[in-house]
Amino acid sequence: MLWRNGAELESVPEDRYRFGPGLVVSIQGDRRARAHFRSEYASAAVATDSSVPALEVNIGACVHHRGHSRRVTHESELHGAHKLARWRASMAIGRDLDHLGVAVDVRGPLGLTLVQGYVVEPLVSLAAVHAGSVLLPSAAIERDGKALLLIGHSRSGKSSLAARALAAGLRILGDDQVLIDASHDCHPFPRRLRVYPDLAWTAPAAFAALRPFARGVLGALSGLKSLTRGFVAPPLRISASALGAGISSTCLPIGEIVVIRRAPVDVLTIEPLDHDELGADAEDVLRSQRSQIFSLAALRAASATVLARERAIIGAALATVPAQRVLVPASWPADQAIGRLAQELRLER
Repeated sequence: MLWRNGAELESVPEDRYRFGPGLVVSIQGDRRARAHFRSEYASAAVATDSSVPALEVNIGACVHHRGHSRRVTHESELHGAHKLARWRASMAIGRDLDHLGVAVDVRGPLGLTLVQGYVVEPLVSLAAVHAGSVLLPSAAIERDGKALLLIGHSRSGKSSLAARALAAGLRILGDDQVLIDASHDCHPFPRRLRVYPDLAWTAPAAFAALRPFARGVLGALSGLKSLTRGFVAPPLRISASALGAGISSTCLPIGEIVVIRRAPVDVLTIEPLDHDELGADAEDVLRSQRSQIFSLAALRAASATVLARERAIIGAALATVPAQRVLVPASWPADQAIGRLAQELRLER
């Protein structure tokens, strides 16, 4: 049951998802909202689960005062907007982050997708810490029975490289985020891929693997972007299996780590990373992912504790794993950057 402003929320239909060991998330709300998240996390759905969810999400909740929850120690509200979408998220935060709840009112096109990225998944990353894992902004590709982690900020090319790997017959554990734990294991994060019209030249084999209808939709999205001068540029959400081998269903040991960064260099540059530098790069992408929710006073107060726990998990998970940083010339167009990275990382057979 979700709490907000000291009030218990009315019971509504819910779906439950298990992400890695000990991390159960409840999605409550109307049929449209639940259908959205079901399409995103279908392979993580659990039919029955008696455990208390680490995170409860309620889309369009109604509030009825029925008492107070001892588990809720902080309450905060976050407002967000992006182009035509608007949302308001009211958060209930348990002591020591042992319980998180959020009630979201969302309006406008692509509102659910934006709430997923700006609110829900950042909160999943906080819940993951309490469960002993880190939701790391990284693509993970199965290679030789181990996971190759590609760490990078948004637009660094992680998803395009994952698409190329899928088209080459490799499995992935996620194209944008995966769960890692102190046992050196990488767990799948089963979210649908976001692909854009530039897939045709950043990952041509993956584009060719799409069904004609999906290629047609990407063409229409390209036209819409041109017509609106970039104001409306939504992605096409597809399953990993639409491009090739799909998402691995099991966790894998972490075998190699590559941090991808655009930089003012003239040629693609590869440099080794020591343990401290790798940890700093991982923390940097994590902070960027959660910049909005950490703007809340209640979560800002807990951020030091969260980051300390994550630092310890990351340190244990990535210790002794070979790591390198790849600096990609900022002047290179996306197709050139992704093509060279795919060659250097041996992602295509």
